[in-house]
Amino acid sequence: FSIVHLIFLLRNYSNSKFSFMIISIILLSFYLFRTLIFKIGFEKQYLLNSAKNENISLSTSILVPARDEEANVKTCIESLNSCEYLNDKLEIVAINDRSSDSTSDILHSLARNIDYLKVIDIETDLQKGNLKGKAGALQIGASNANNDILMMTDADCTVHSKWIKTIGSQFDKQTGLIASFTLIKGDSIFDKIQAIEWLFLHTMACGGVGMGLPMGCYGNNLSIKKEVFNAVGGYKNIKFSVTEDLALLLSVDKLGYKIKYLCDFESSVETIPVQGMSEYLKQRKRWVLGGKALGWKAIAFVIFSLTVWLSLVWGIYCKDLSIVLLTLFTKIFLDSVLIYKPLKEMNKLKLLPYLPFAIMFFMIMELVAPFLIINKKVVWKGQTFQT
Repeated sequence: FSIVHLIFLLRNYSNSKFSFMIISIILLSFYLFRTLIFKIGFEKQYLLNSAKNENISLSTSILVPARDEEANVKTCIESLNSCEYLNDKLEIVAINDRSSDSTSDILHSLARNIDYLKVIDIETDLQKGNLKGKAGALQIGASNANNDILMMTDADCTVHSKWIKTIGSQFDKQTGLIASFTLIKGDSIFDKIQAIEWLFLHTMACGGVGMGLPMGCYGNNLSIKKEVFNAVGGYKNIKFSVTEDLALLLSVDKLGYKIKYLCDFESSVETIPVQGMSEYLKQRKRWVLGGKALGWKAIAFVIFSLTVWLSLVWGIYCKDLSIVLLTLFTKIFLDSVLIYKPLKEMNKLKLLPYLPFAIMFFMIMELVAPFLIINKKVVWKGQTFQT
């Protein structure tokens, strides 16, 4: 049924300002329930990850796919080279994915001074089957990695100096995959809005893992045991997705391995925001199309988000400013409660003043999202994928 039809039915069954407000409160209670689910899940995961195994002996391979990243890849590799780690079993596997710029030259130059940096140049087009795009580069990197843990980040990222050590200390016999937070750097208001959005999405993804319902992760801060990667068949065996990180997460969960999601500043990486609304919408389109793999969980998420809009439209239809204000206050308050602790843990409390503006922006994007997936074609990193 349509939102307009529902509002019309509600209006017919209401005949007083008090009943108008009750209906709004009922609608908002669904959003409260969703917030509580993610908050409880986040807190469970946060407490679970408080213990660290400082005596871990697993060796580490870091996979860095790079496609036309001449502006960023040197800084990325240097940040990895500056990391602390638990033992001397470390290698960096940089995969130059058919770059048309000087990415390959930069990587080979760095490898002459970093003896554990291995550079792999992909020269042929892998646009076939499950190994399209980044998934193909990661598969080649994993096949050439020699160590126990595969840590993945992107060439436009820099990592915390304790990134390797912190994430490595969280692996135990049961844990197969660990995700962690990615932070957005930048000074413009649009950069800050993106920074808040990424923190929101990470928080909900962490909460989903805490409740036993993995719903997302980010491939620029993702680690997996190589034996688990091989157990799922690698990307050769995972159906192609424009969000290859989510596809890997769901495959690991399906096999019953333990998944952790860290909210720890020392396990974070930092990346650059997309520039301009056009690139932003392309990125969101890719995420929305990839998120369809969540099935009923994606549908439930959308429905619970929709209740805020129902309450807002209801208030406008009833010409009741108090309902409109209640709806907006509830949305901002509940989202602030959910994200406050991650903001604090990630040393991002300075973003708090931008939170109301960011939330309003996200609400508008919720209306835009359905139109993004009408066309199934995804253009990303100079490549075109048909989903």
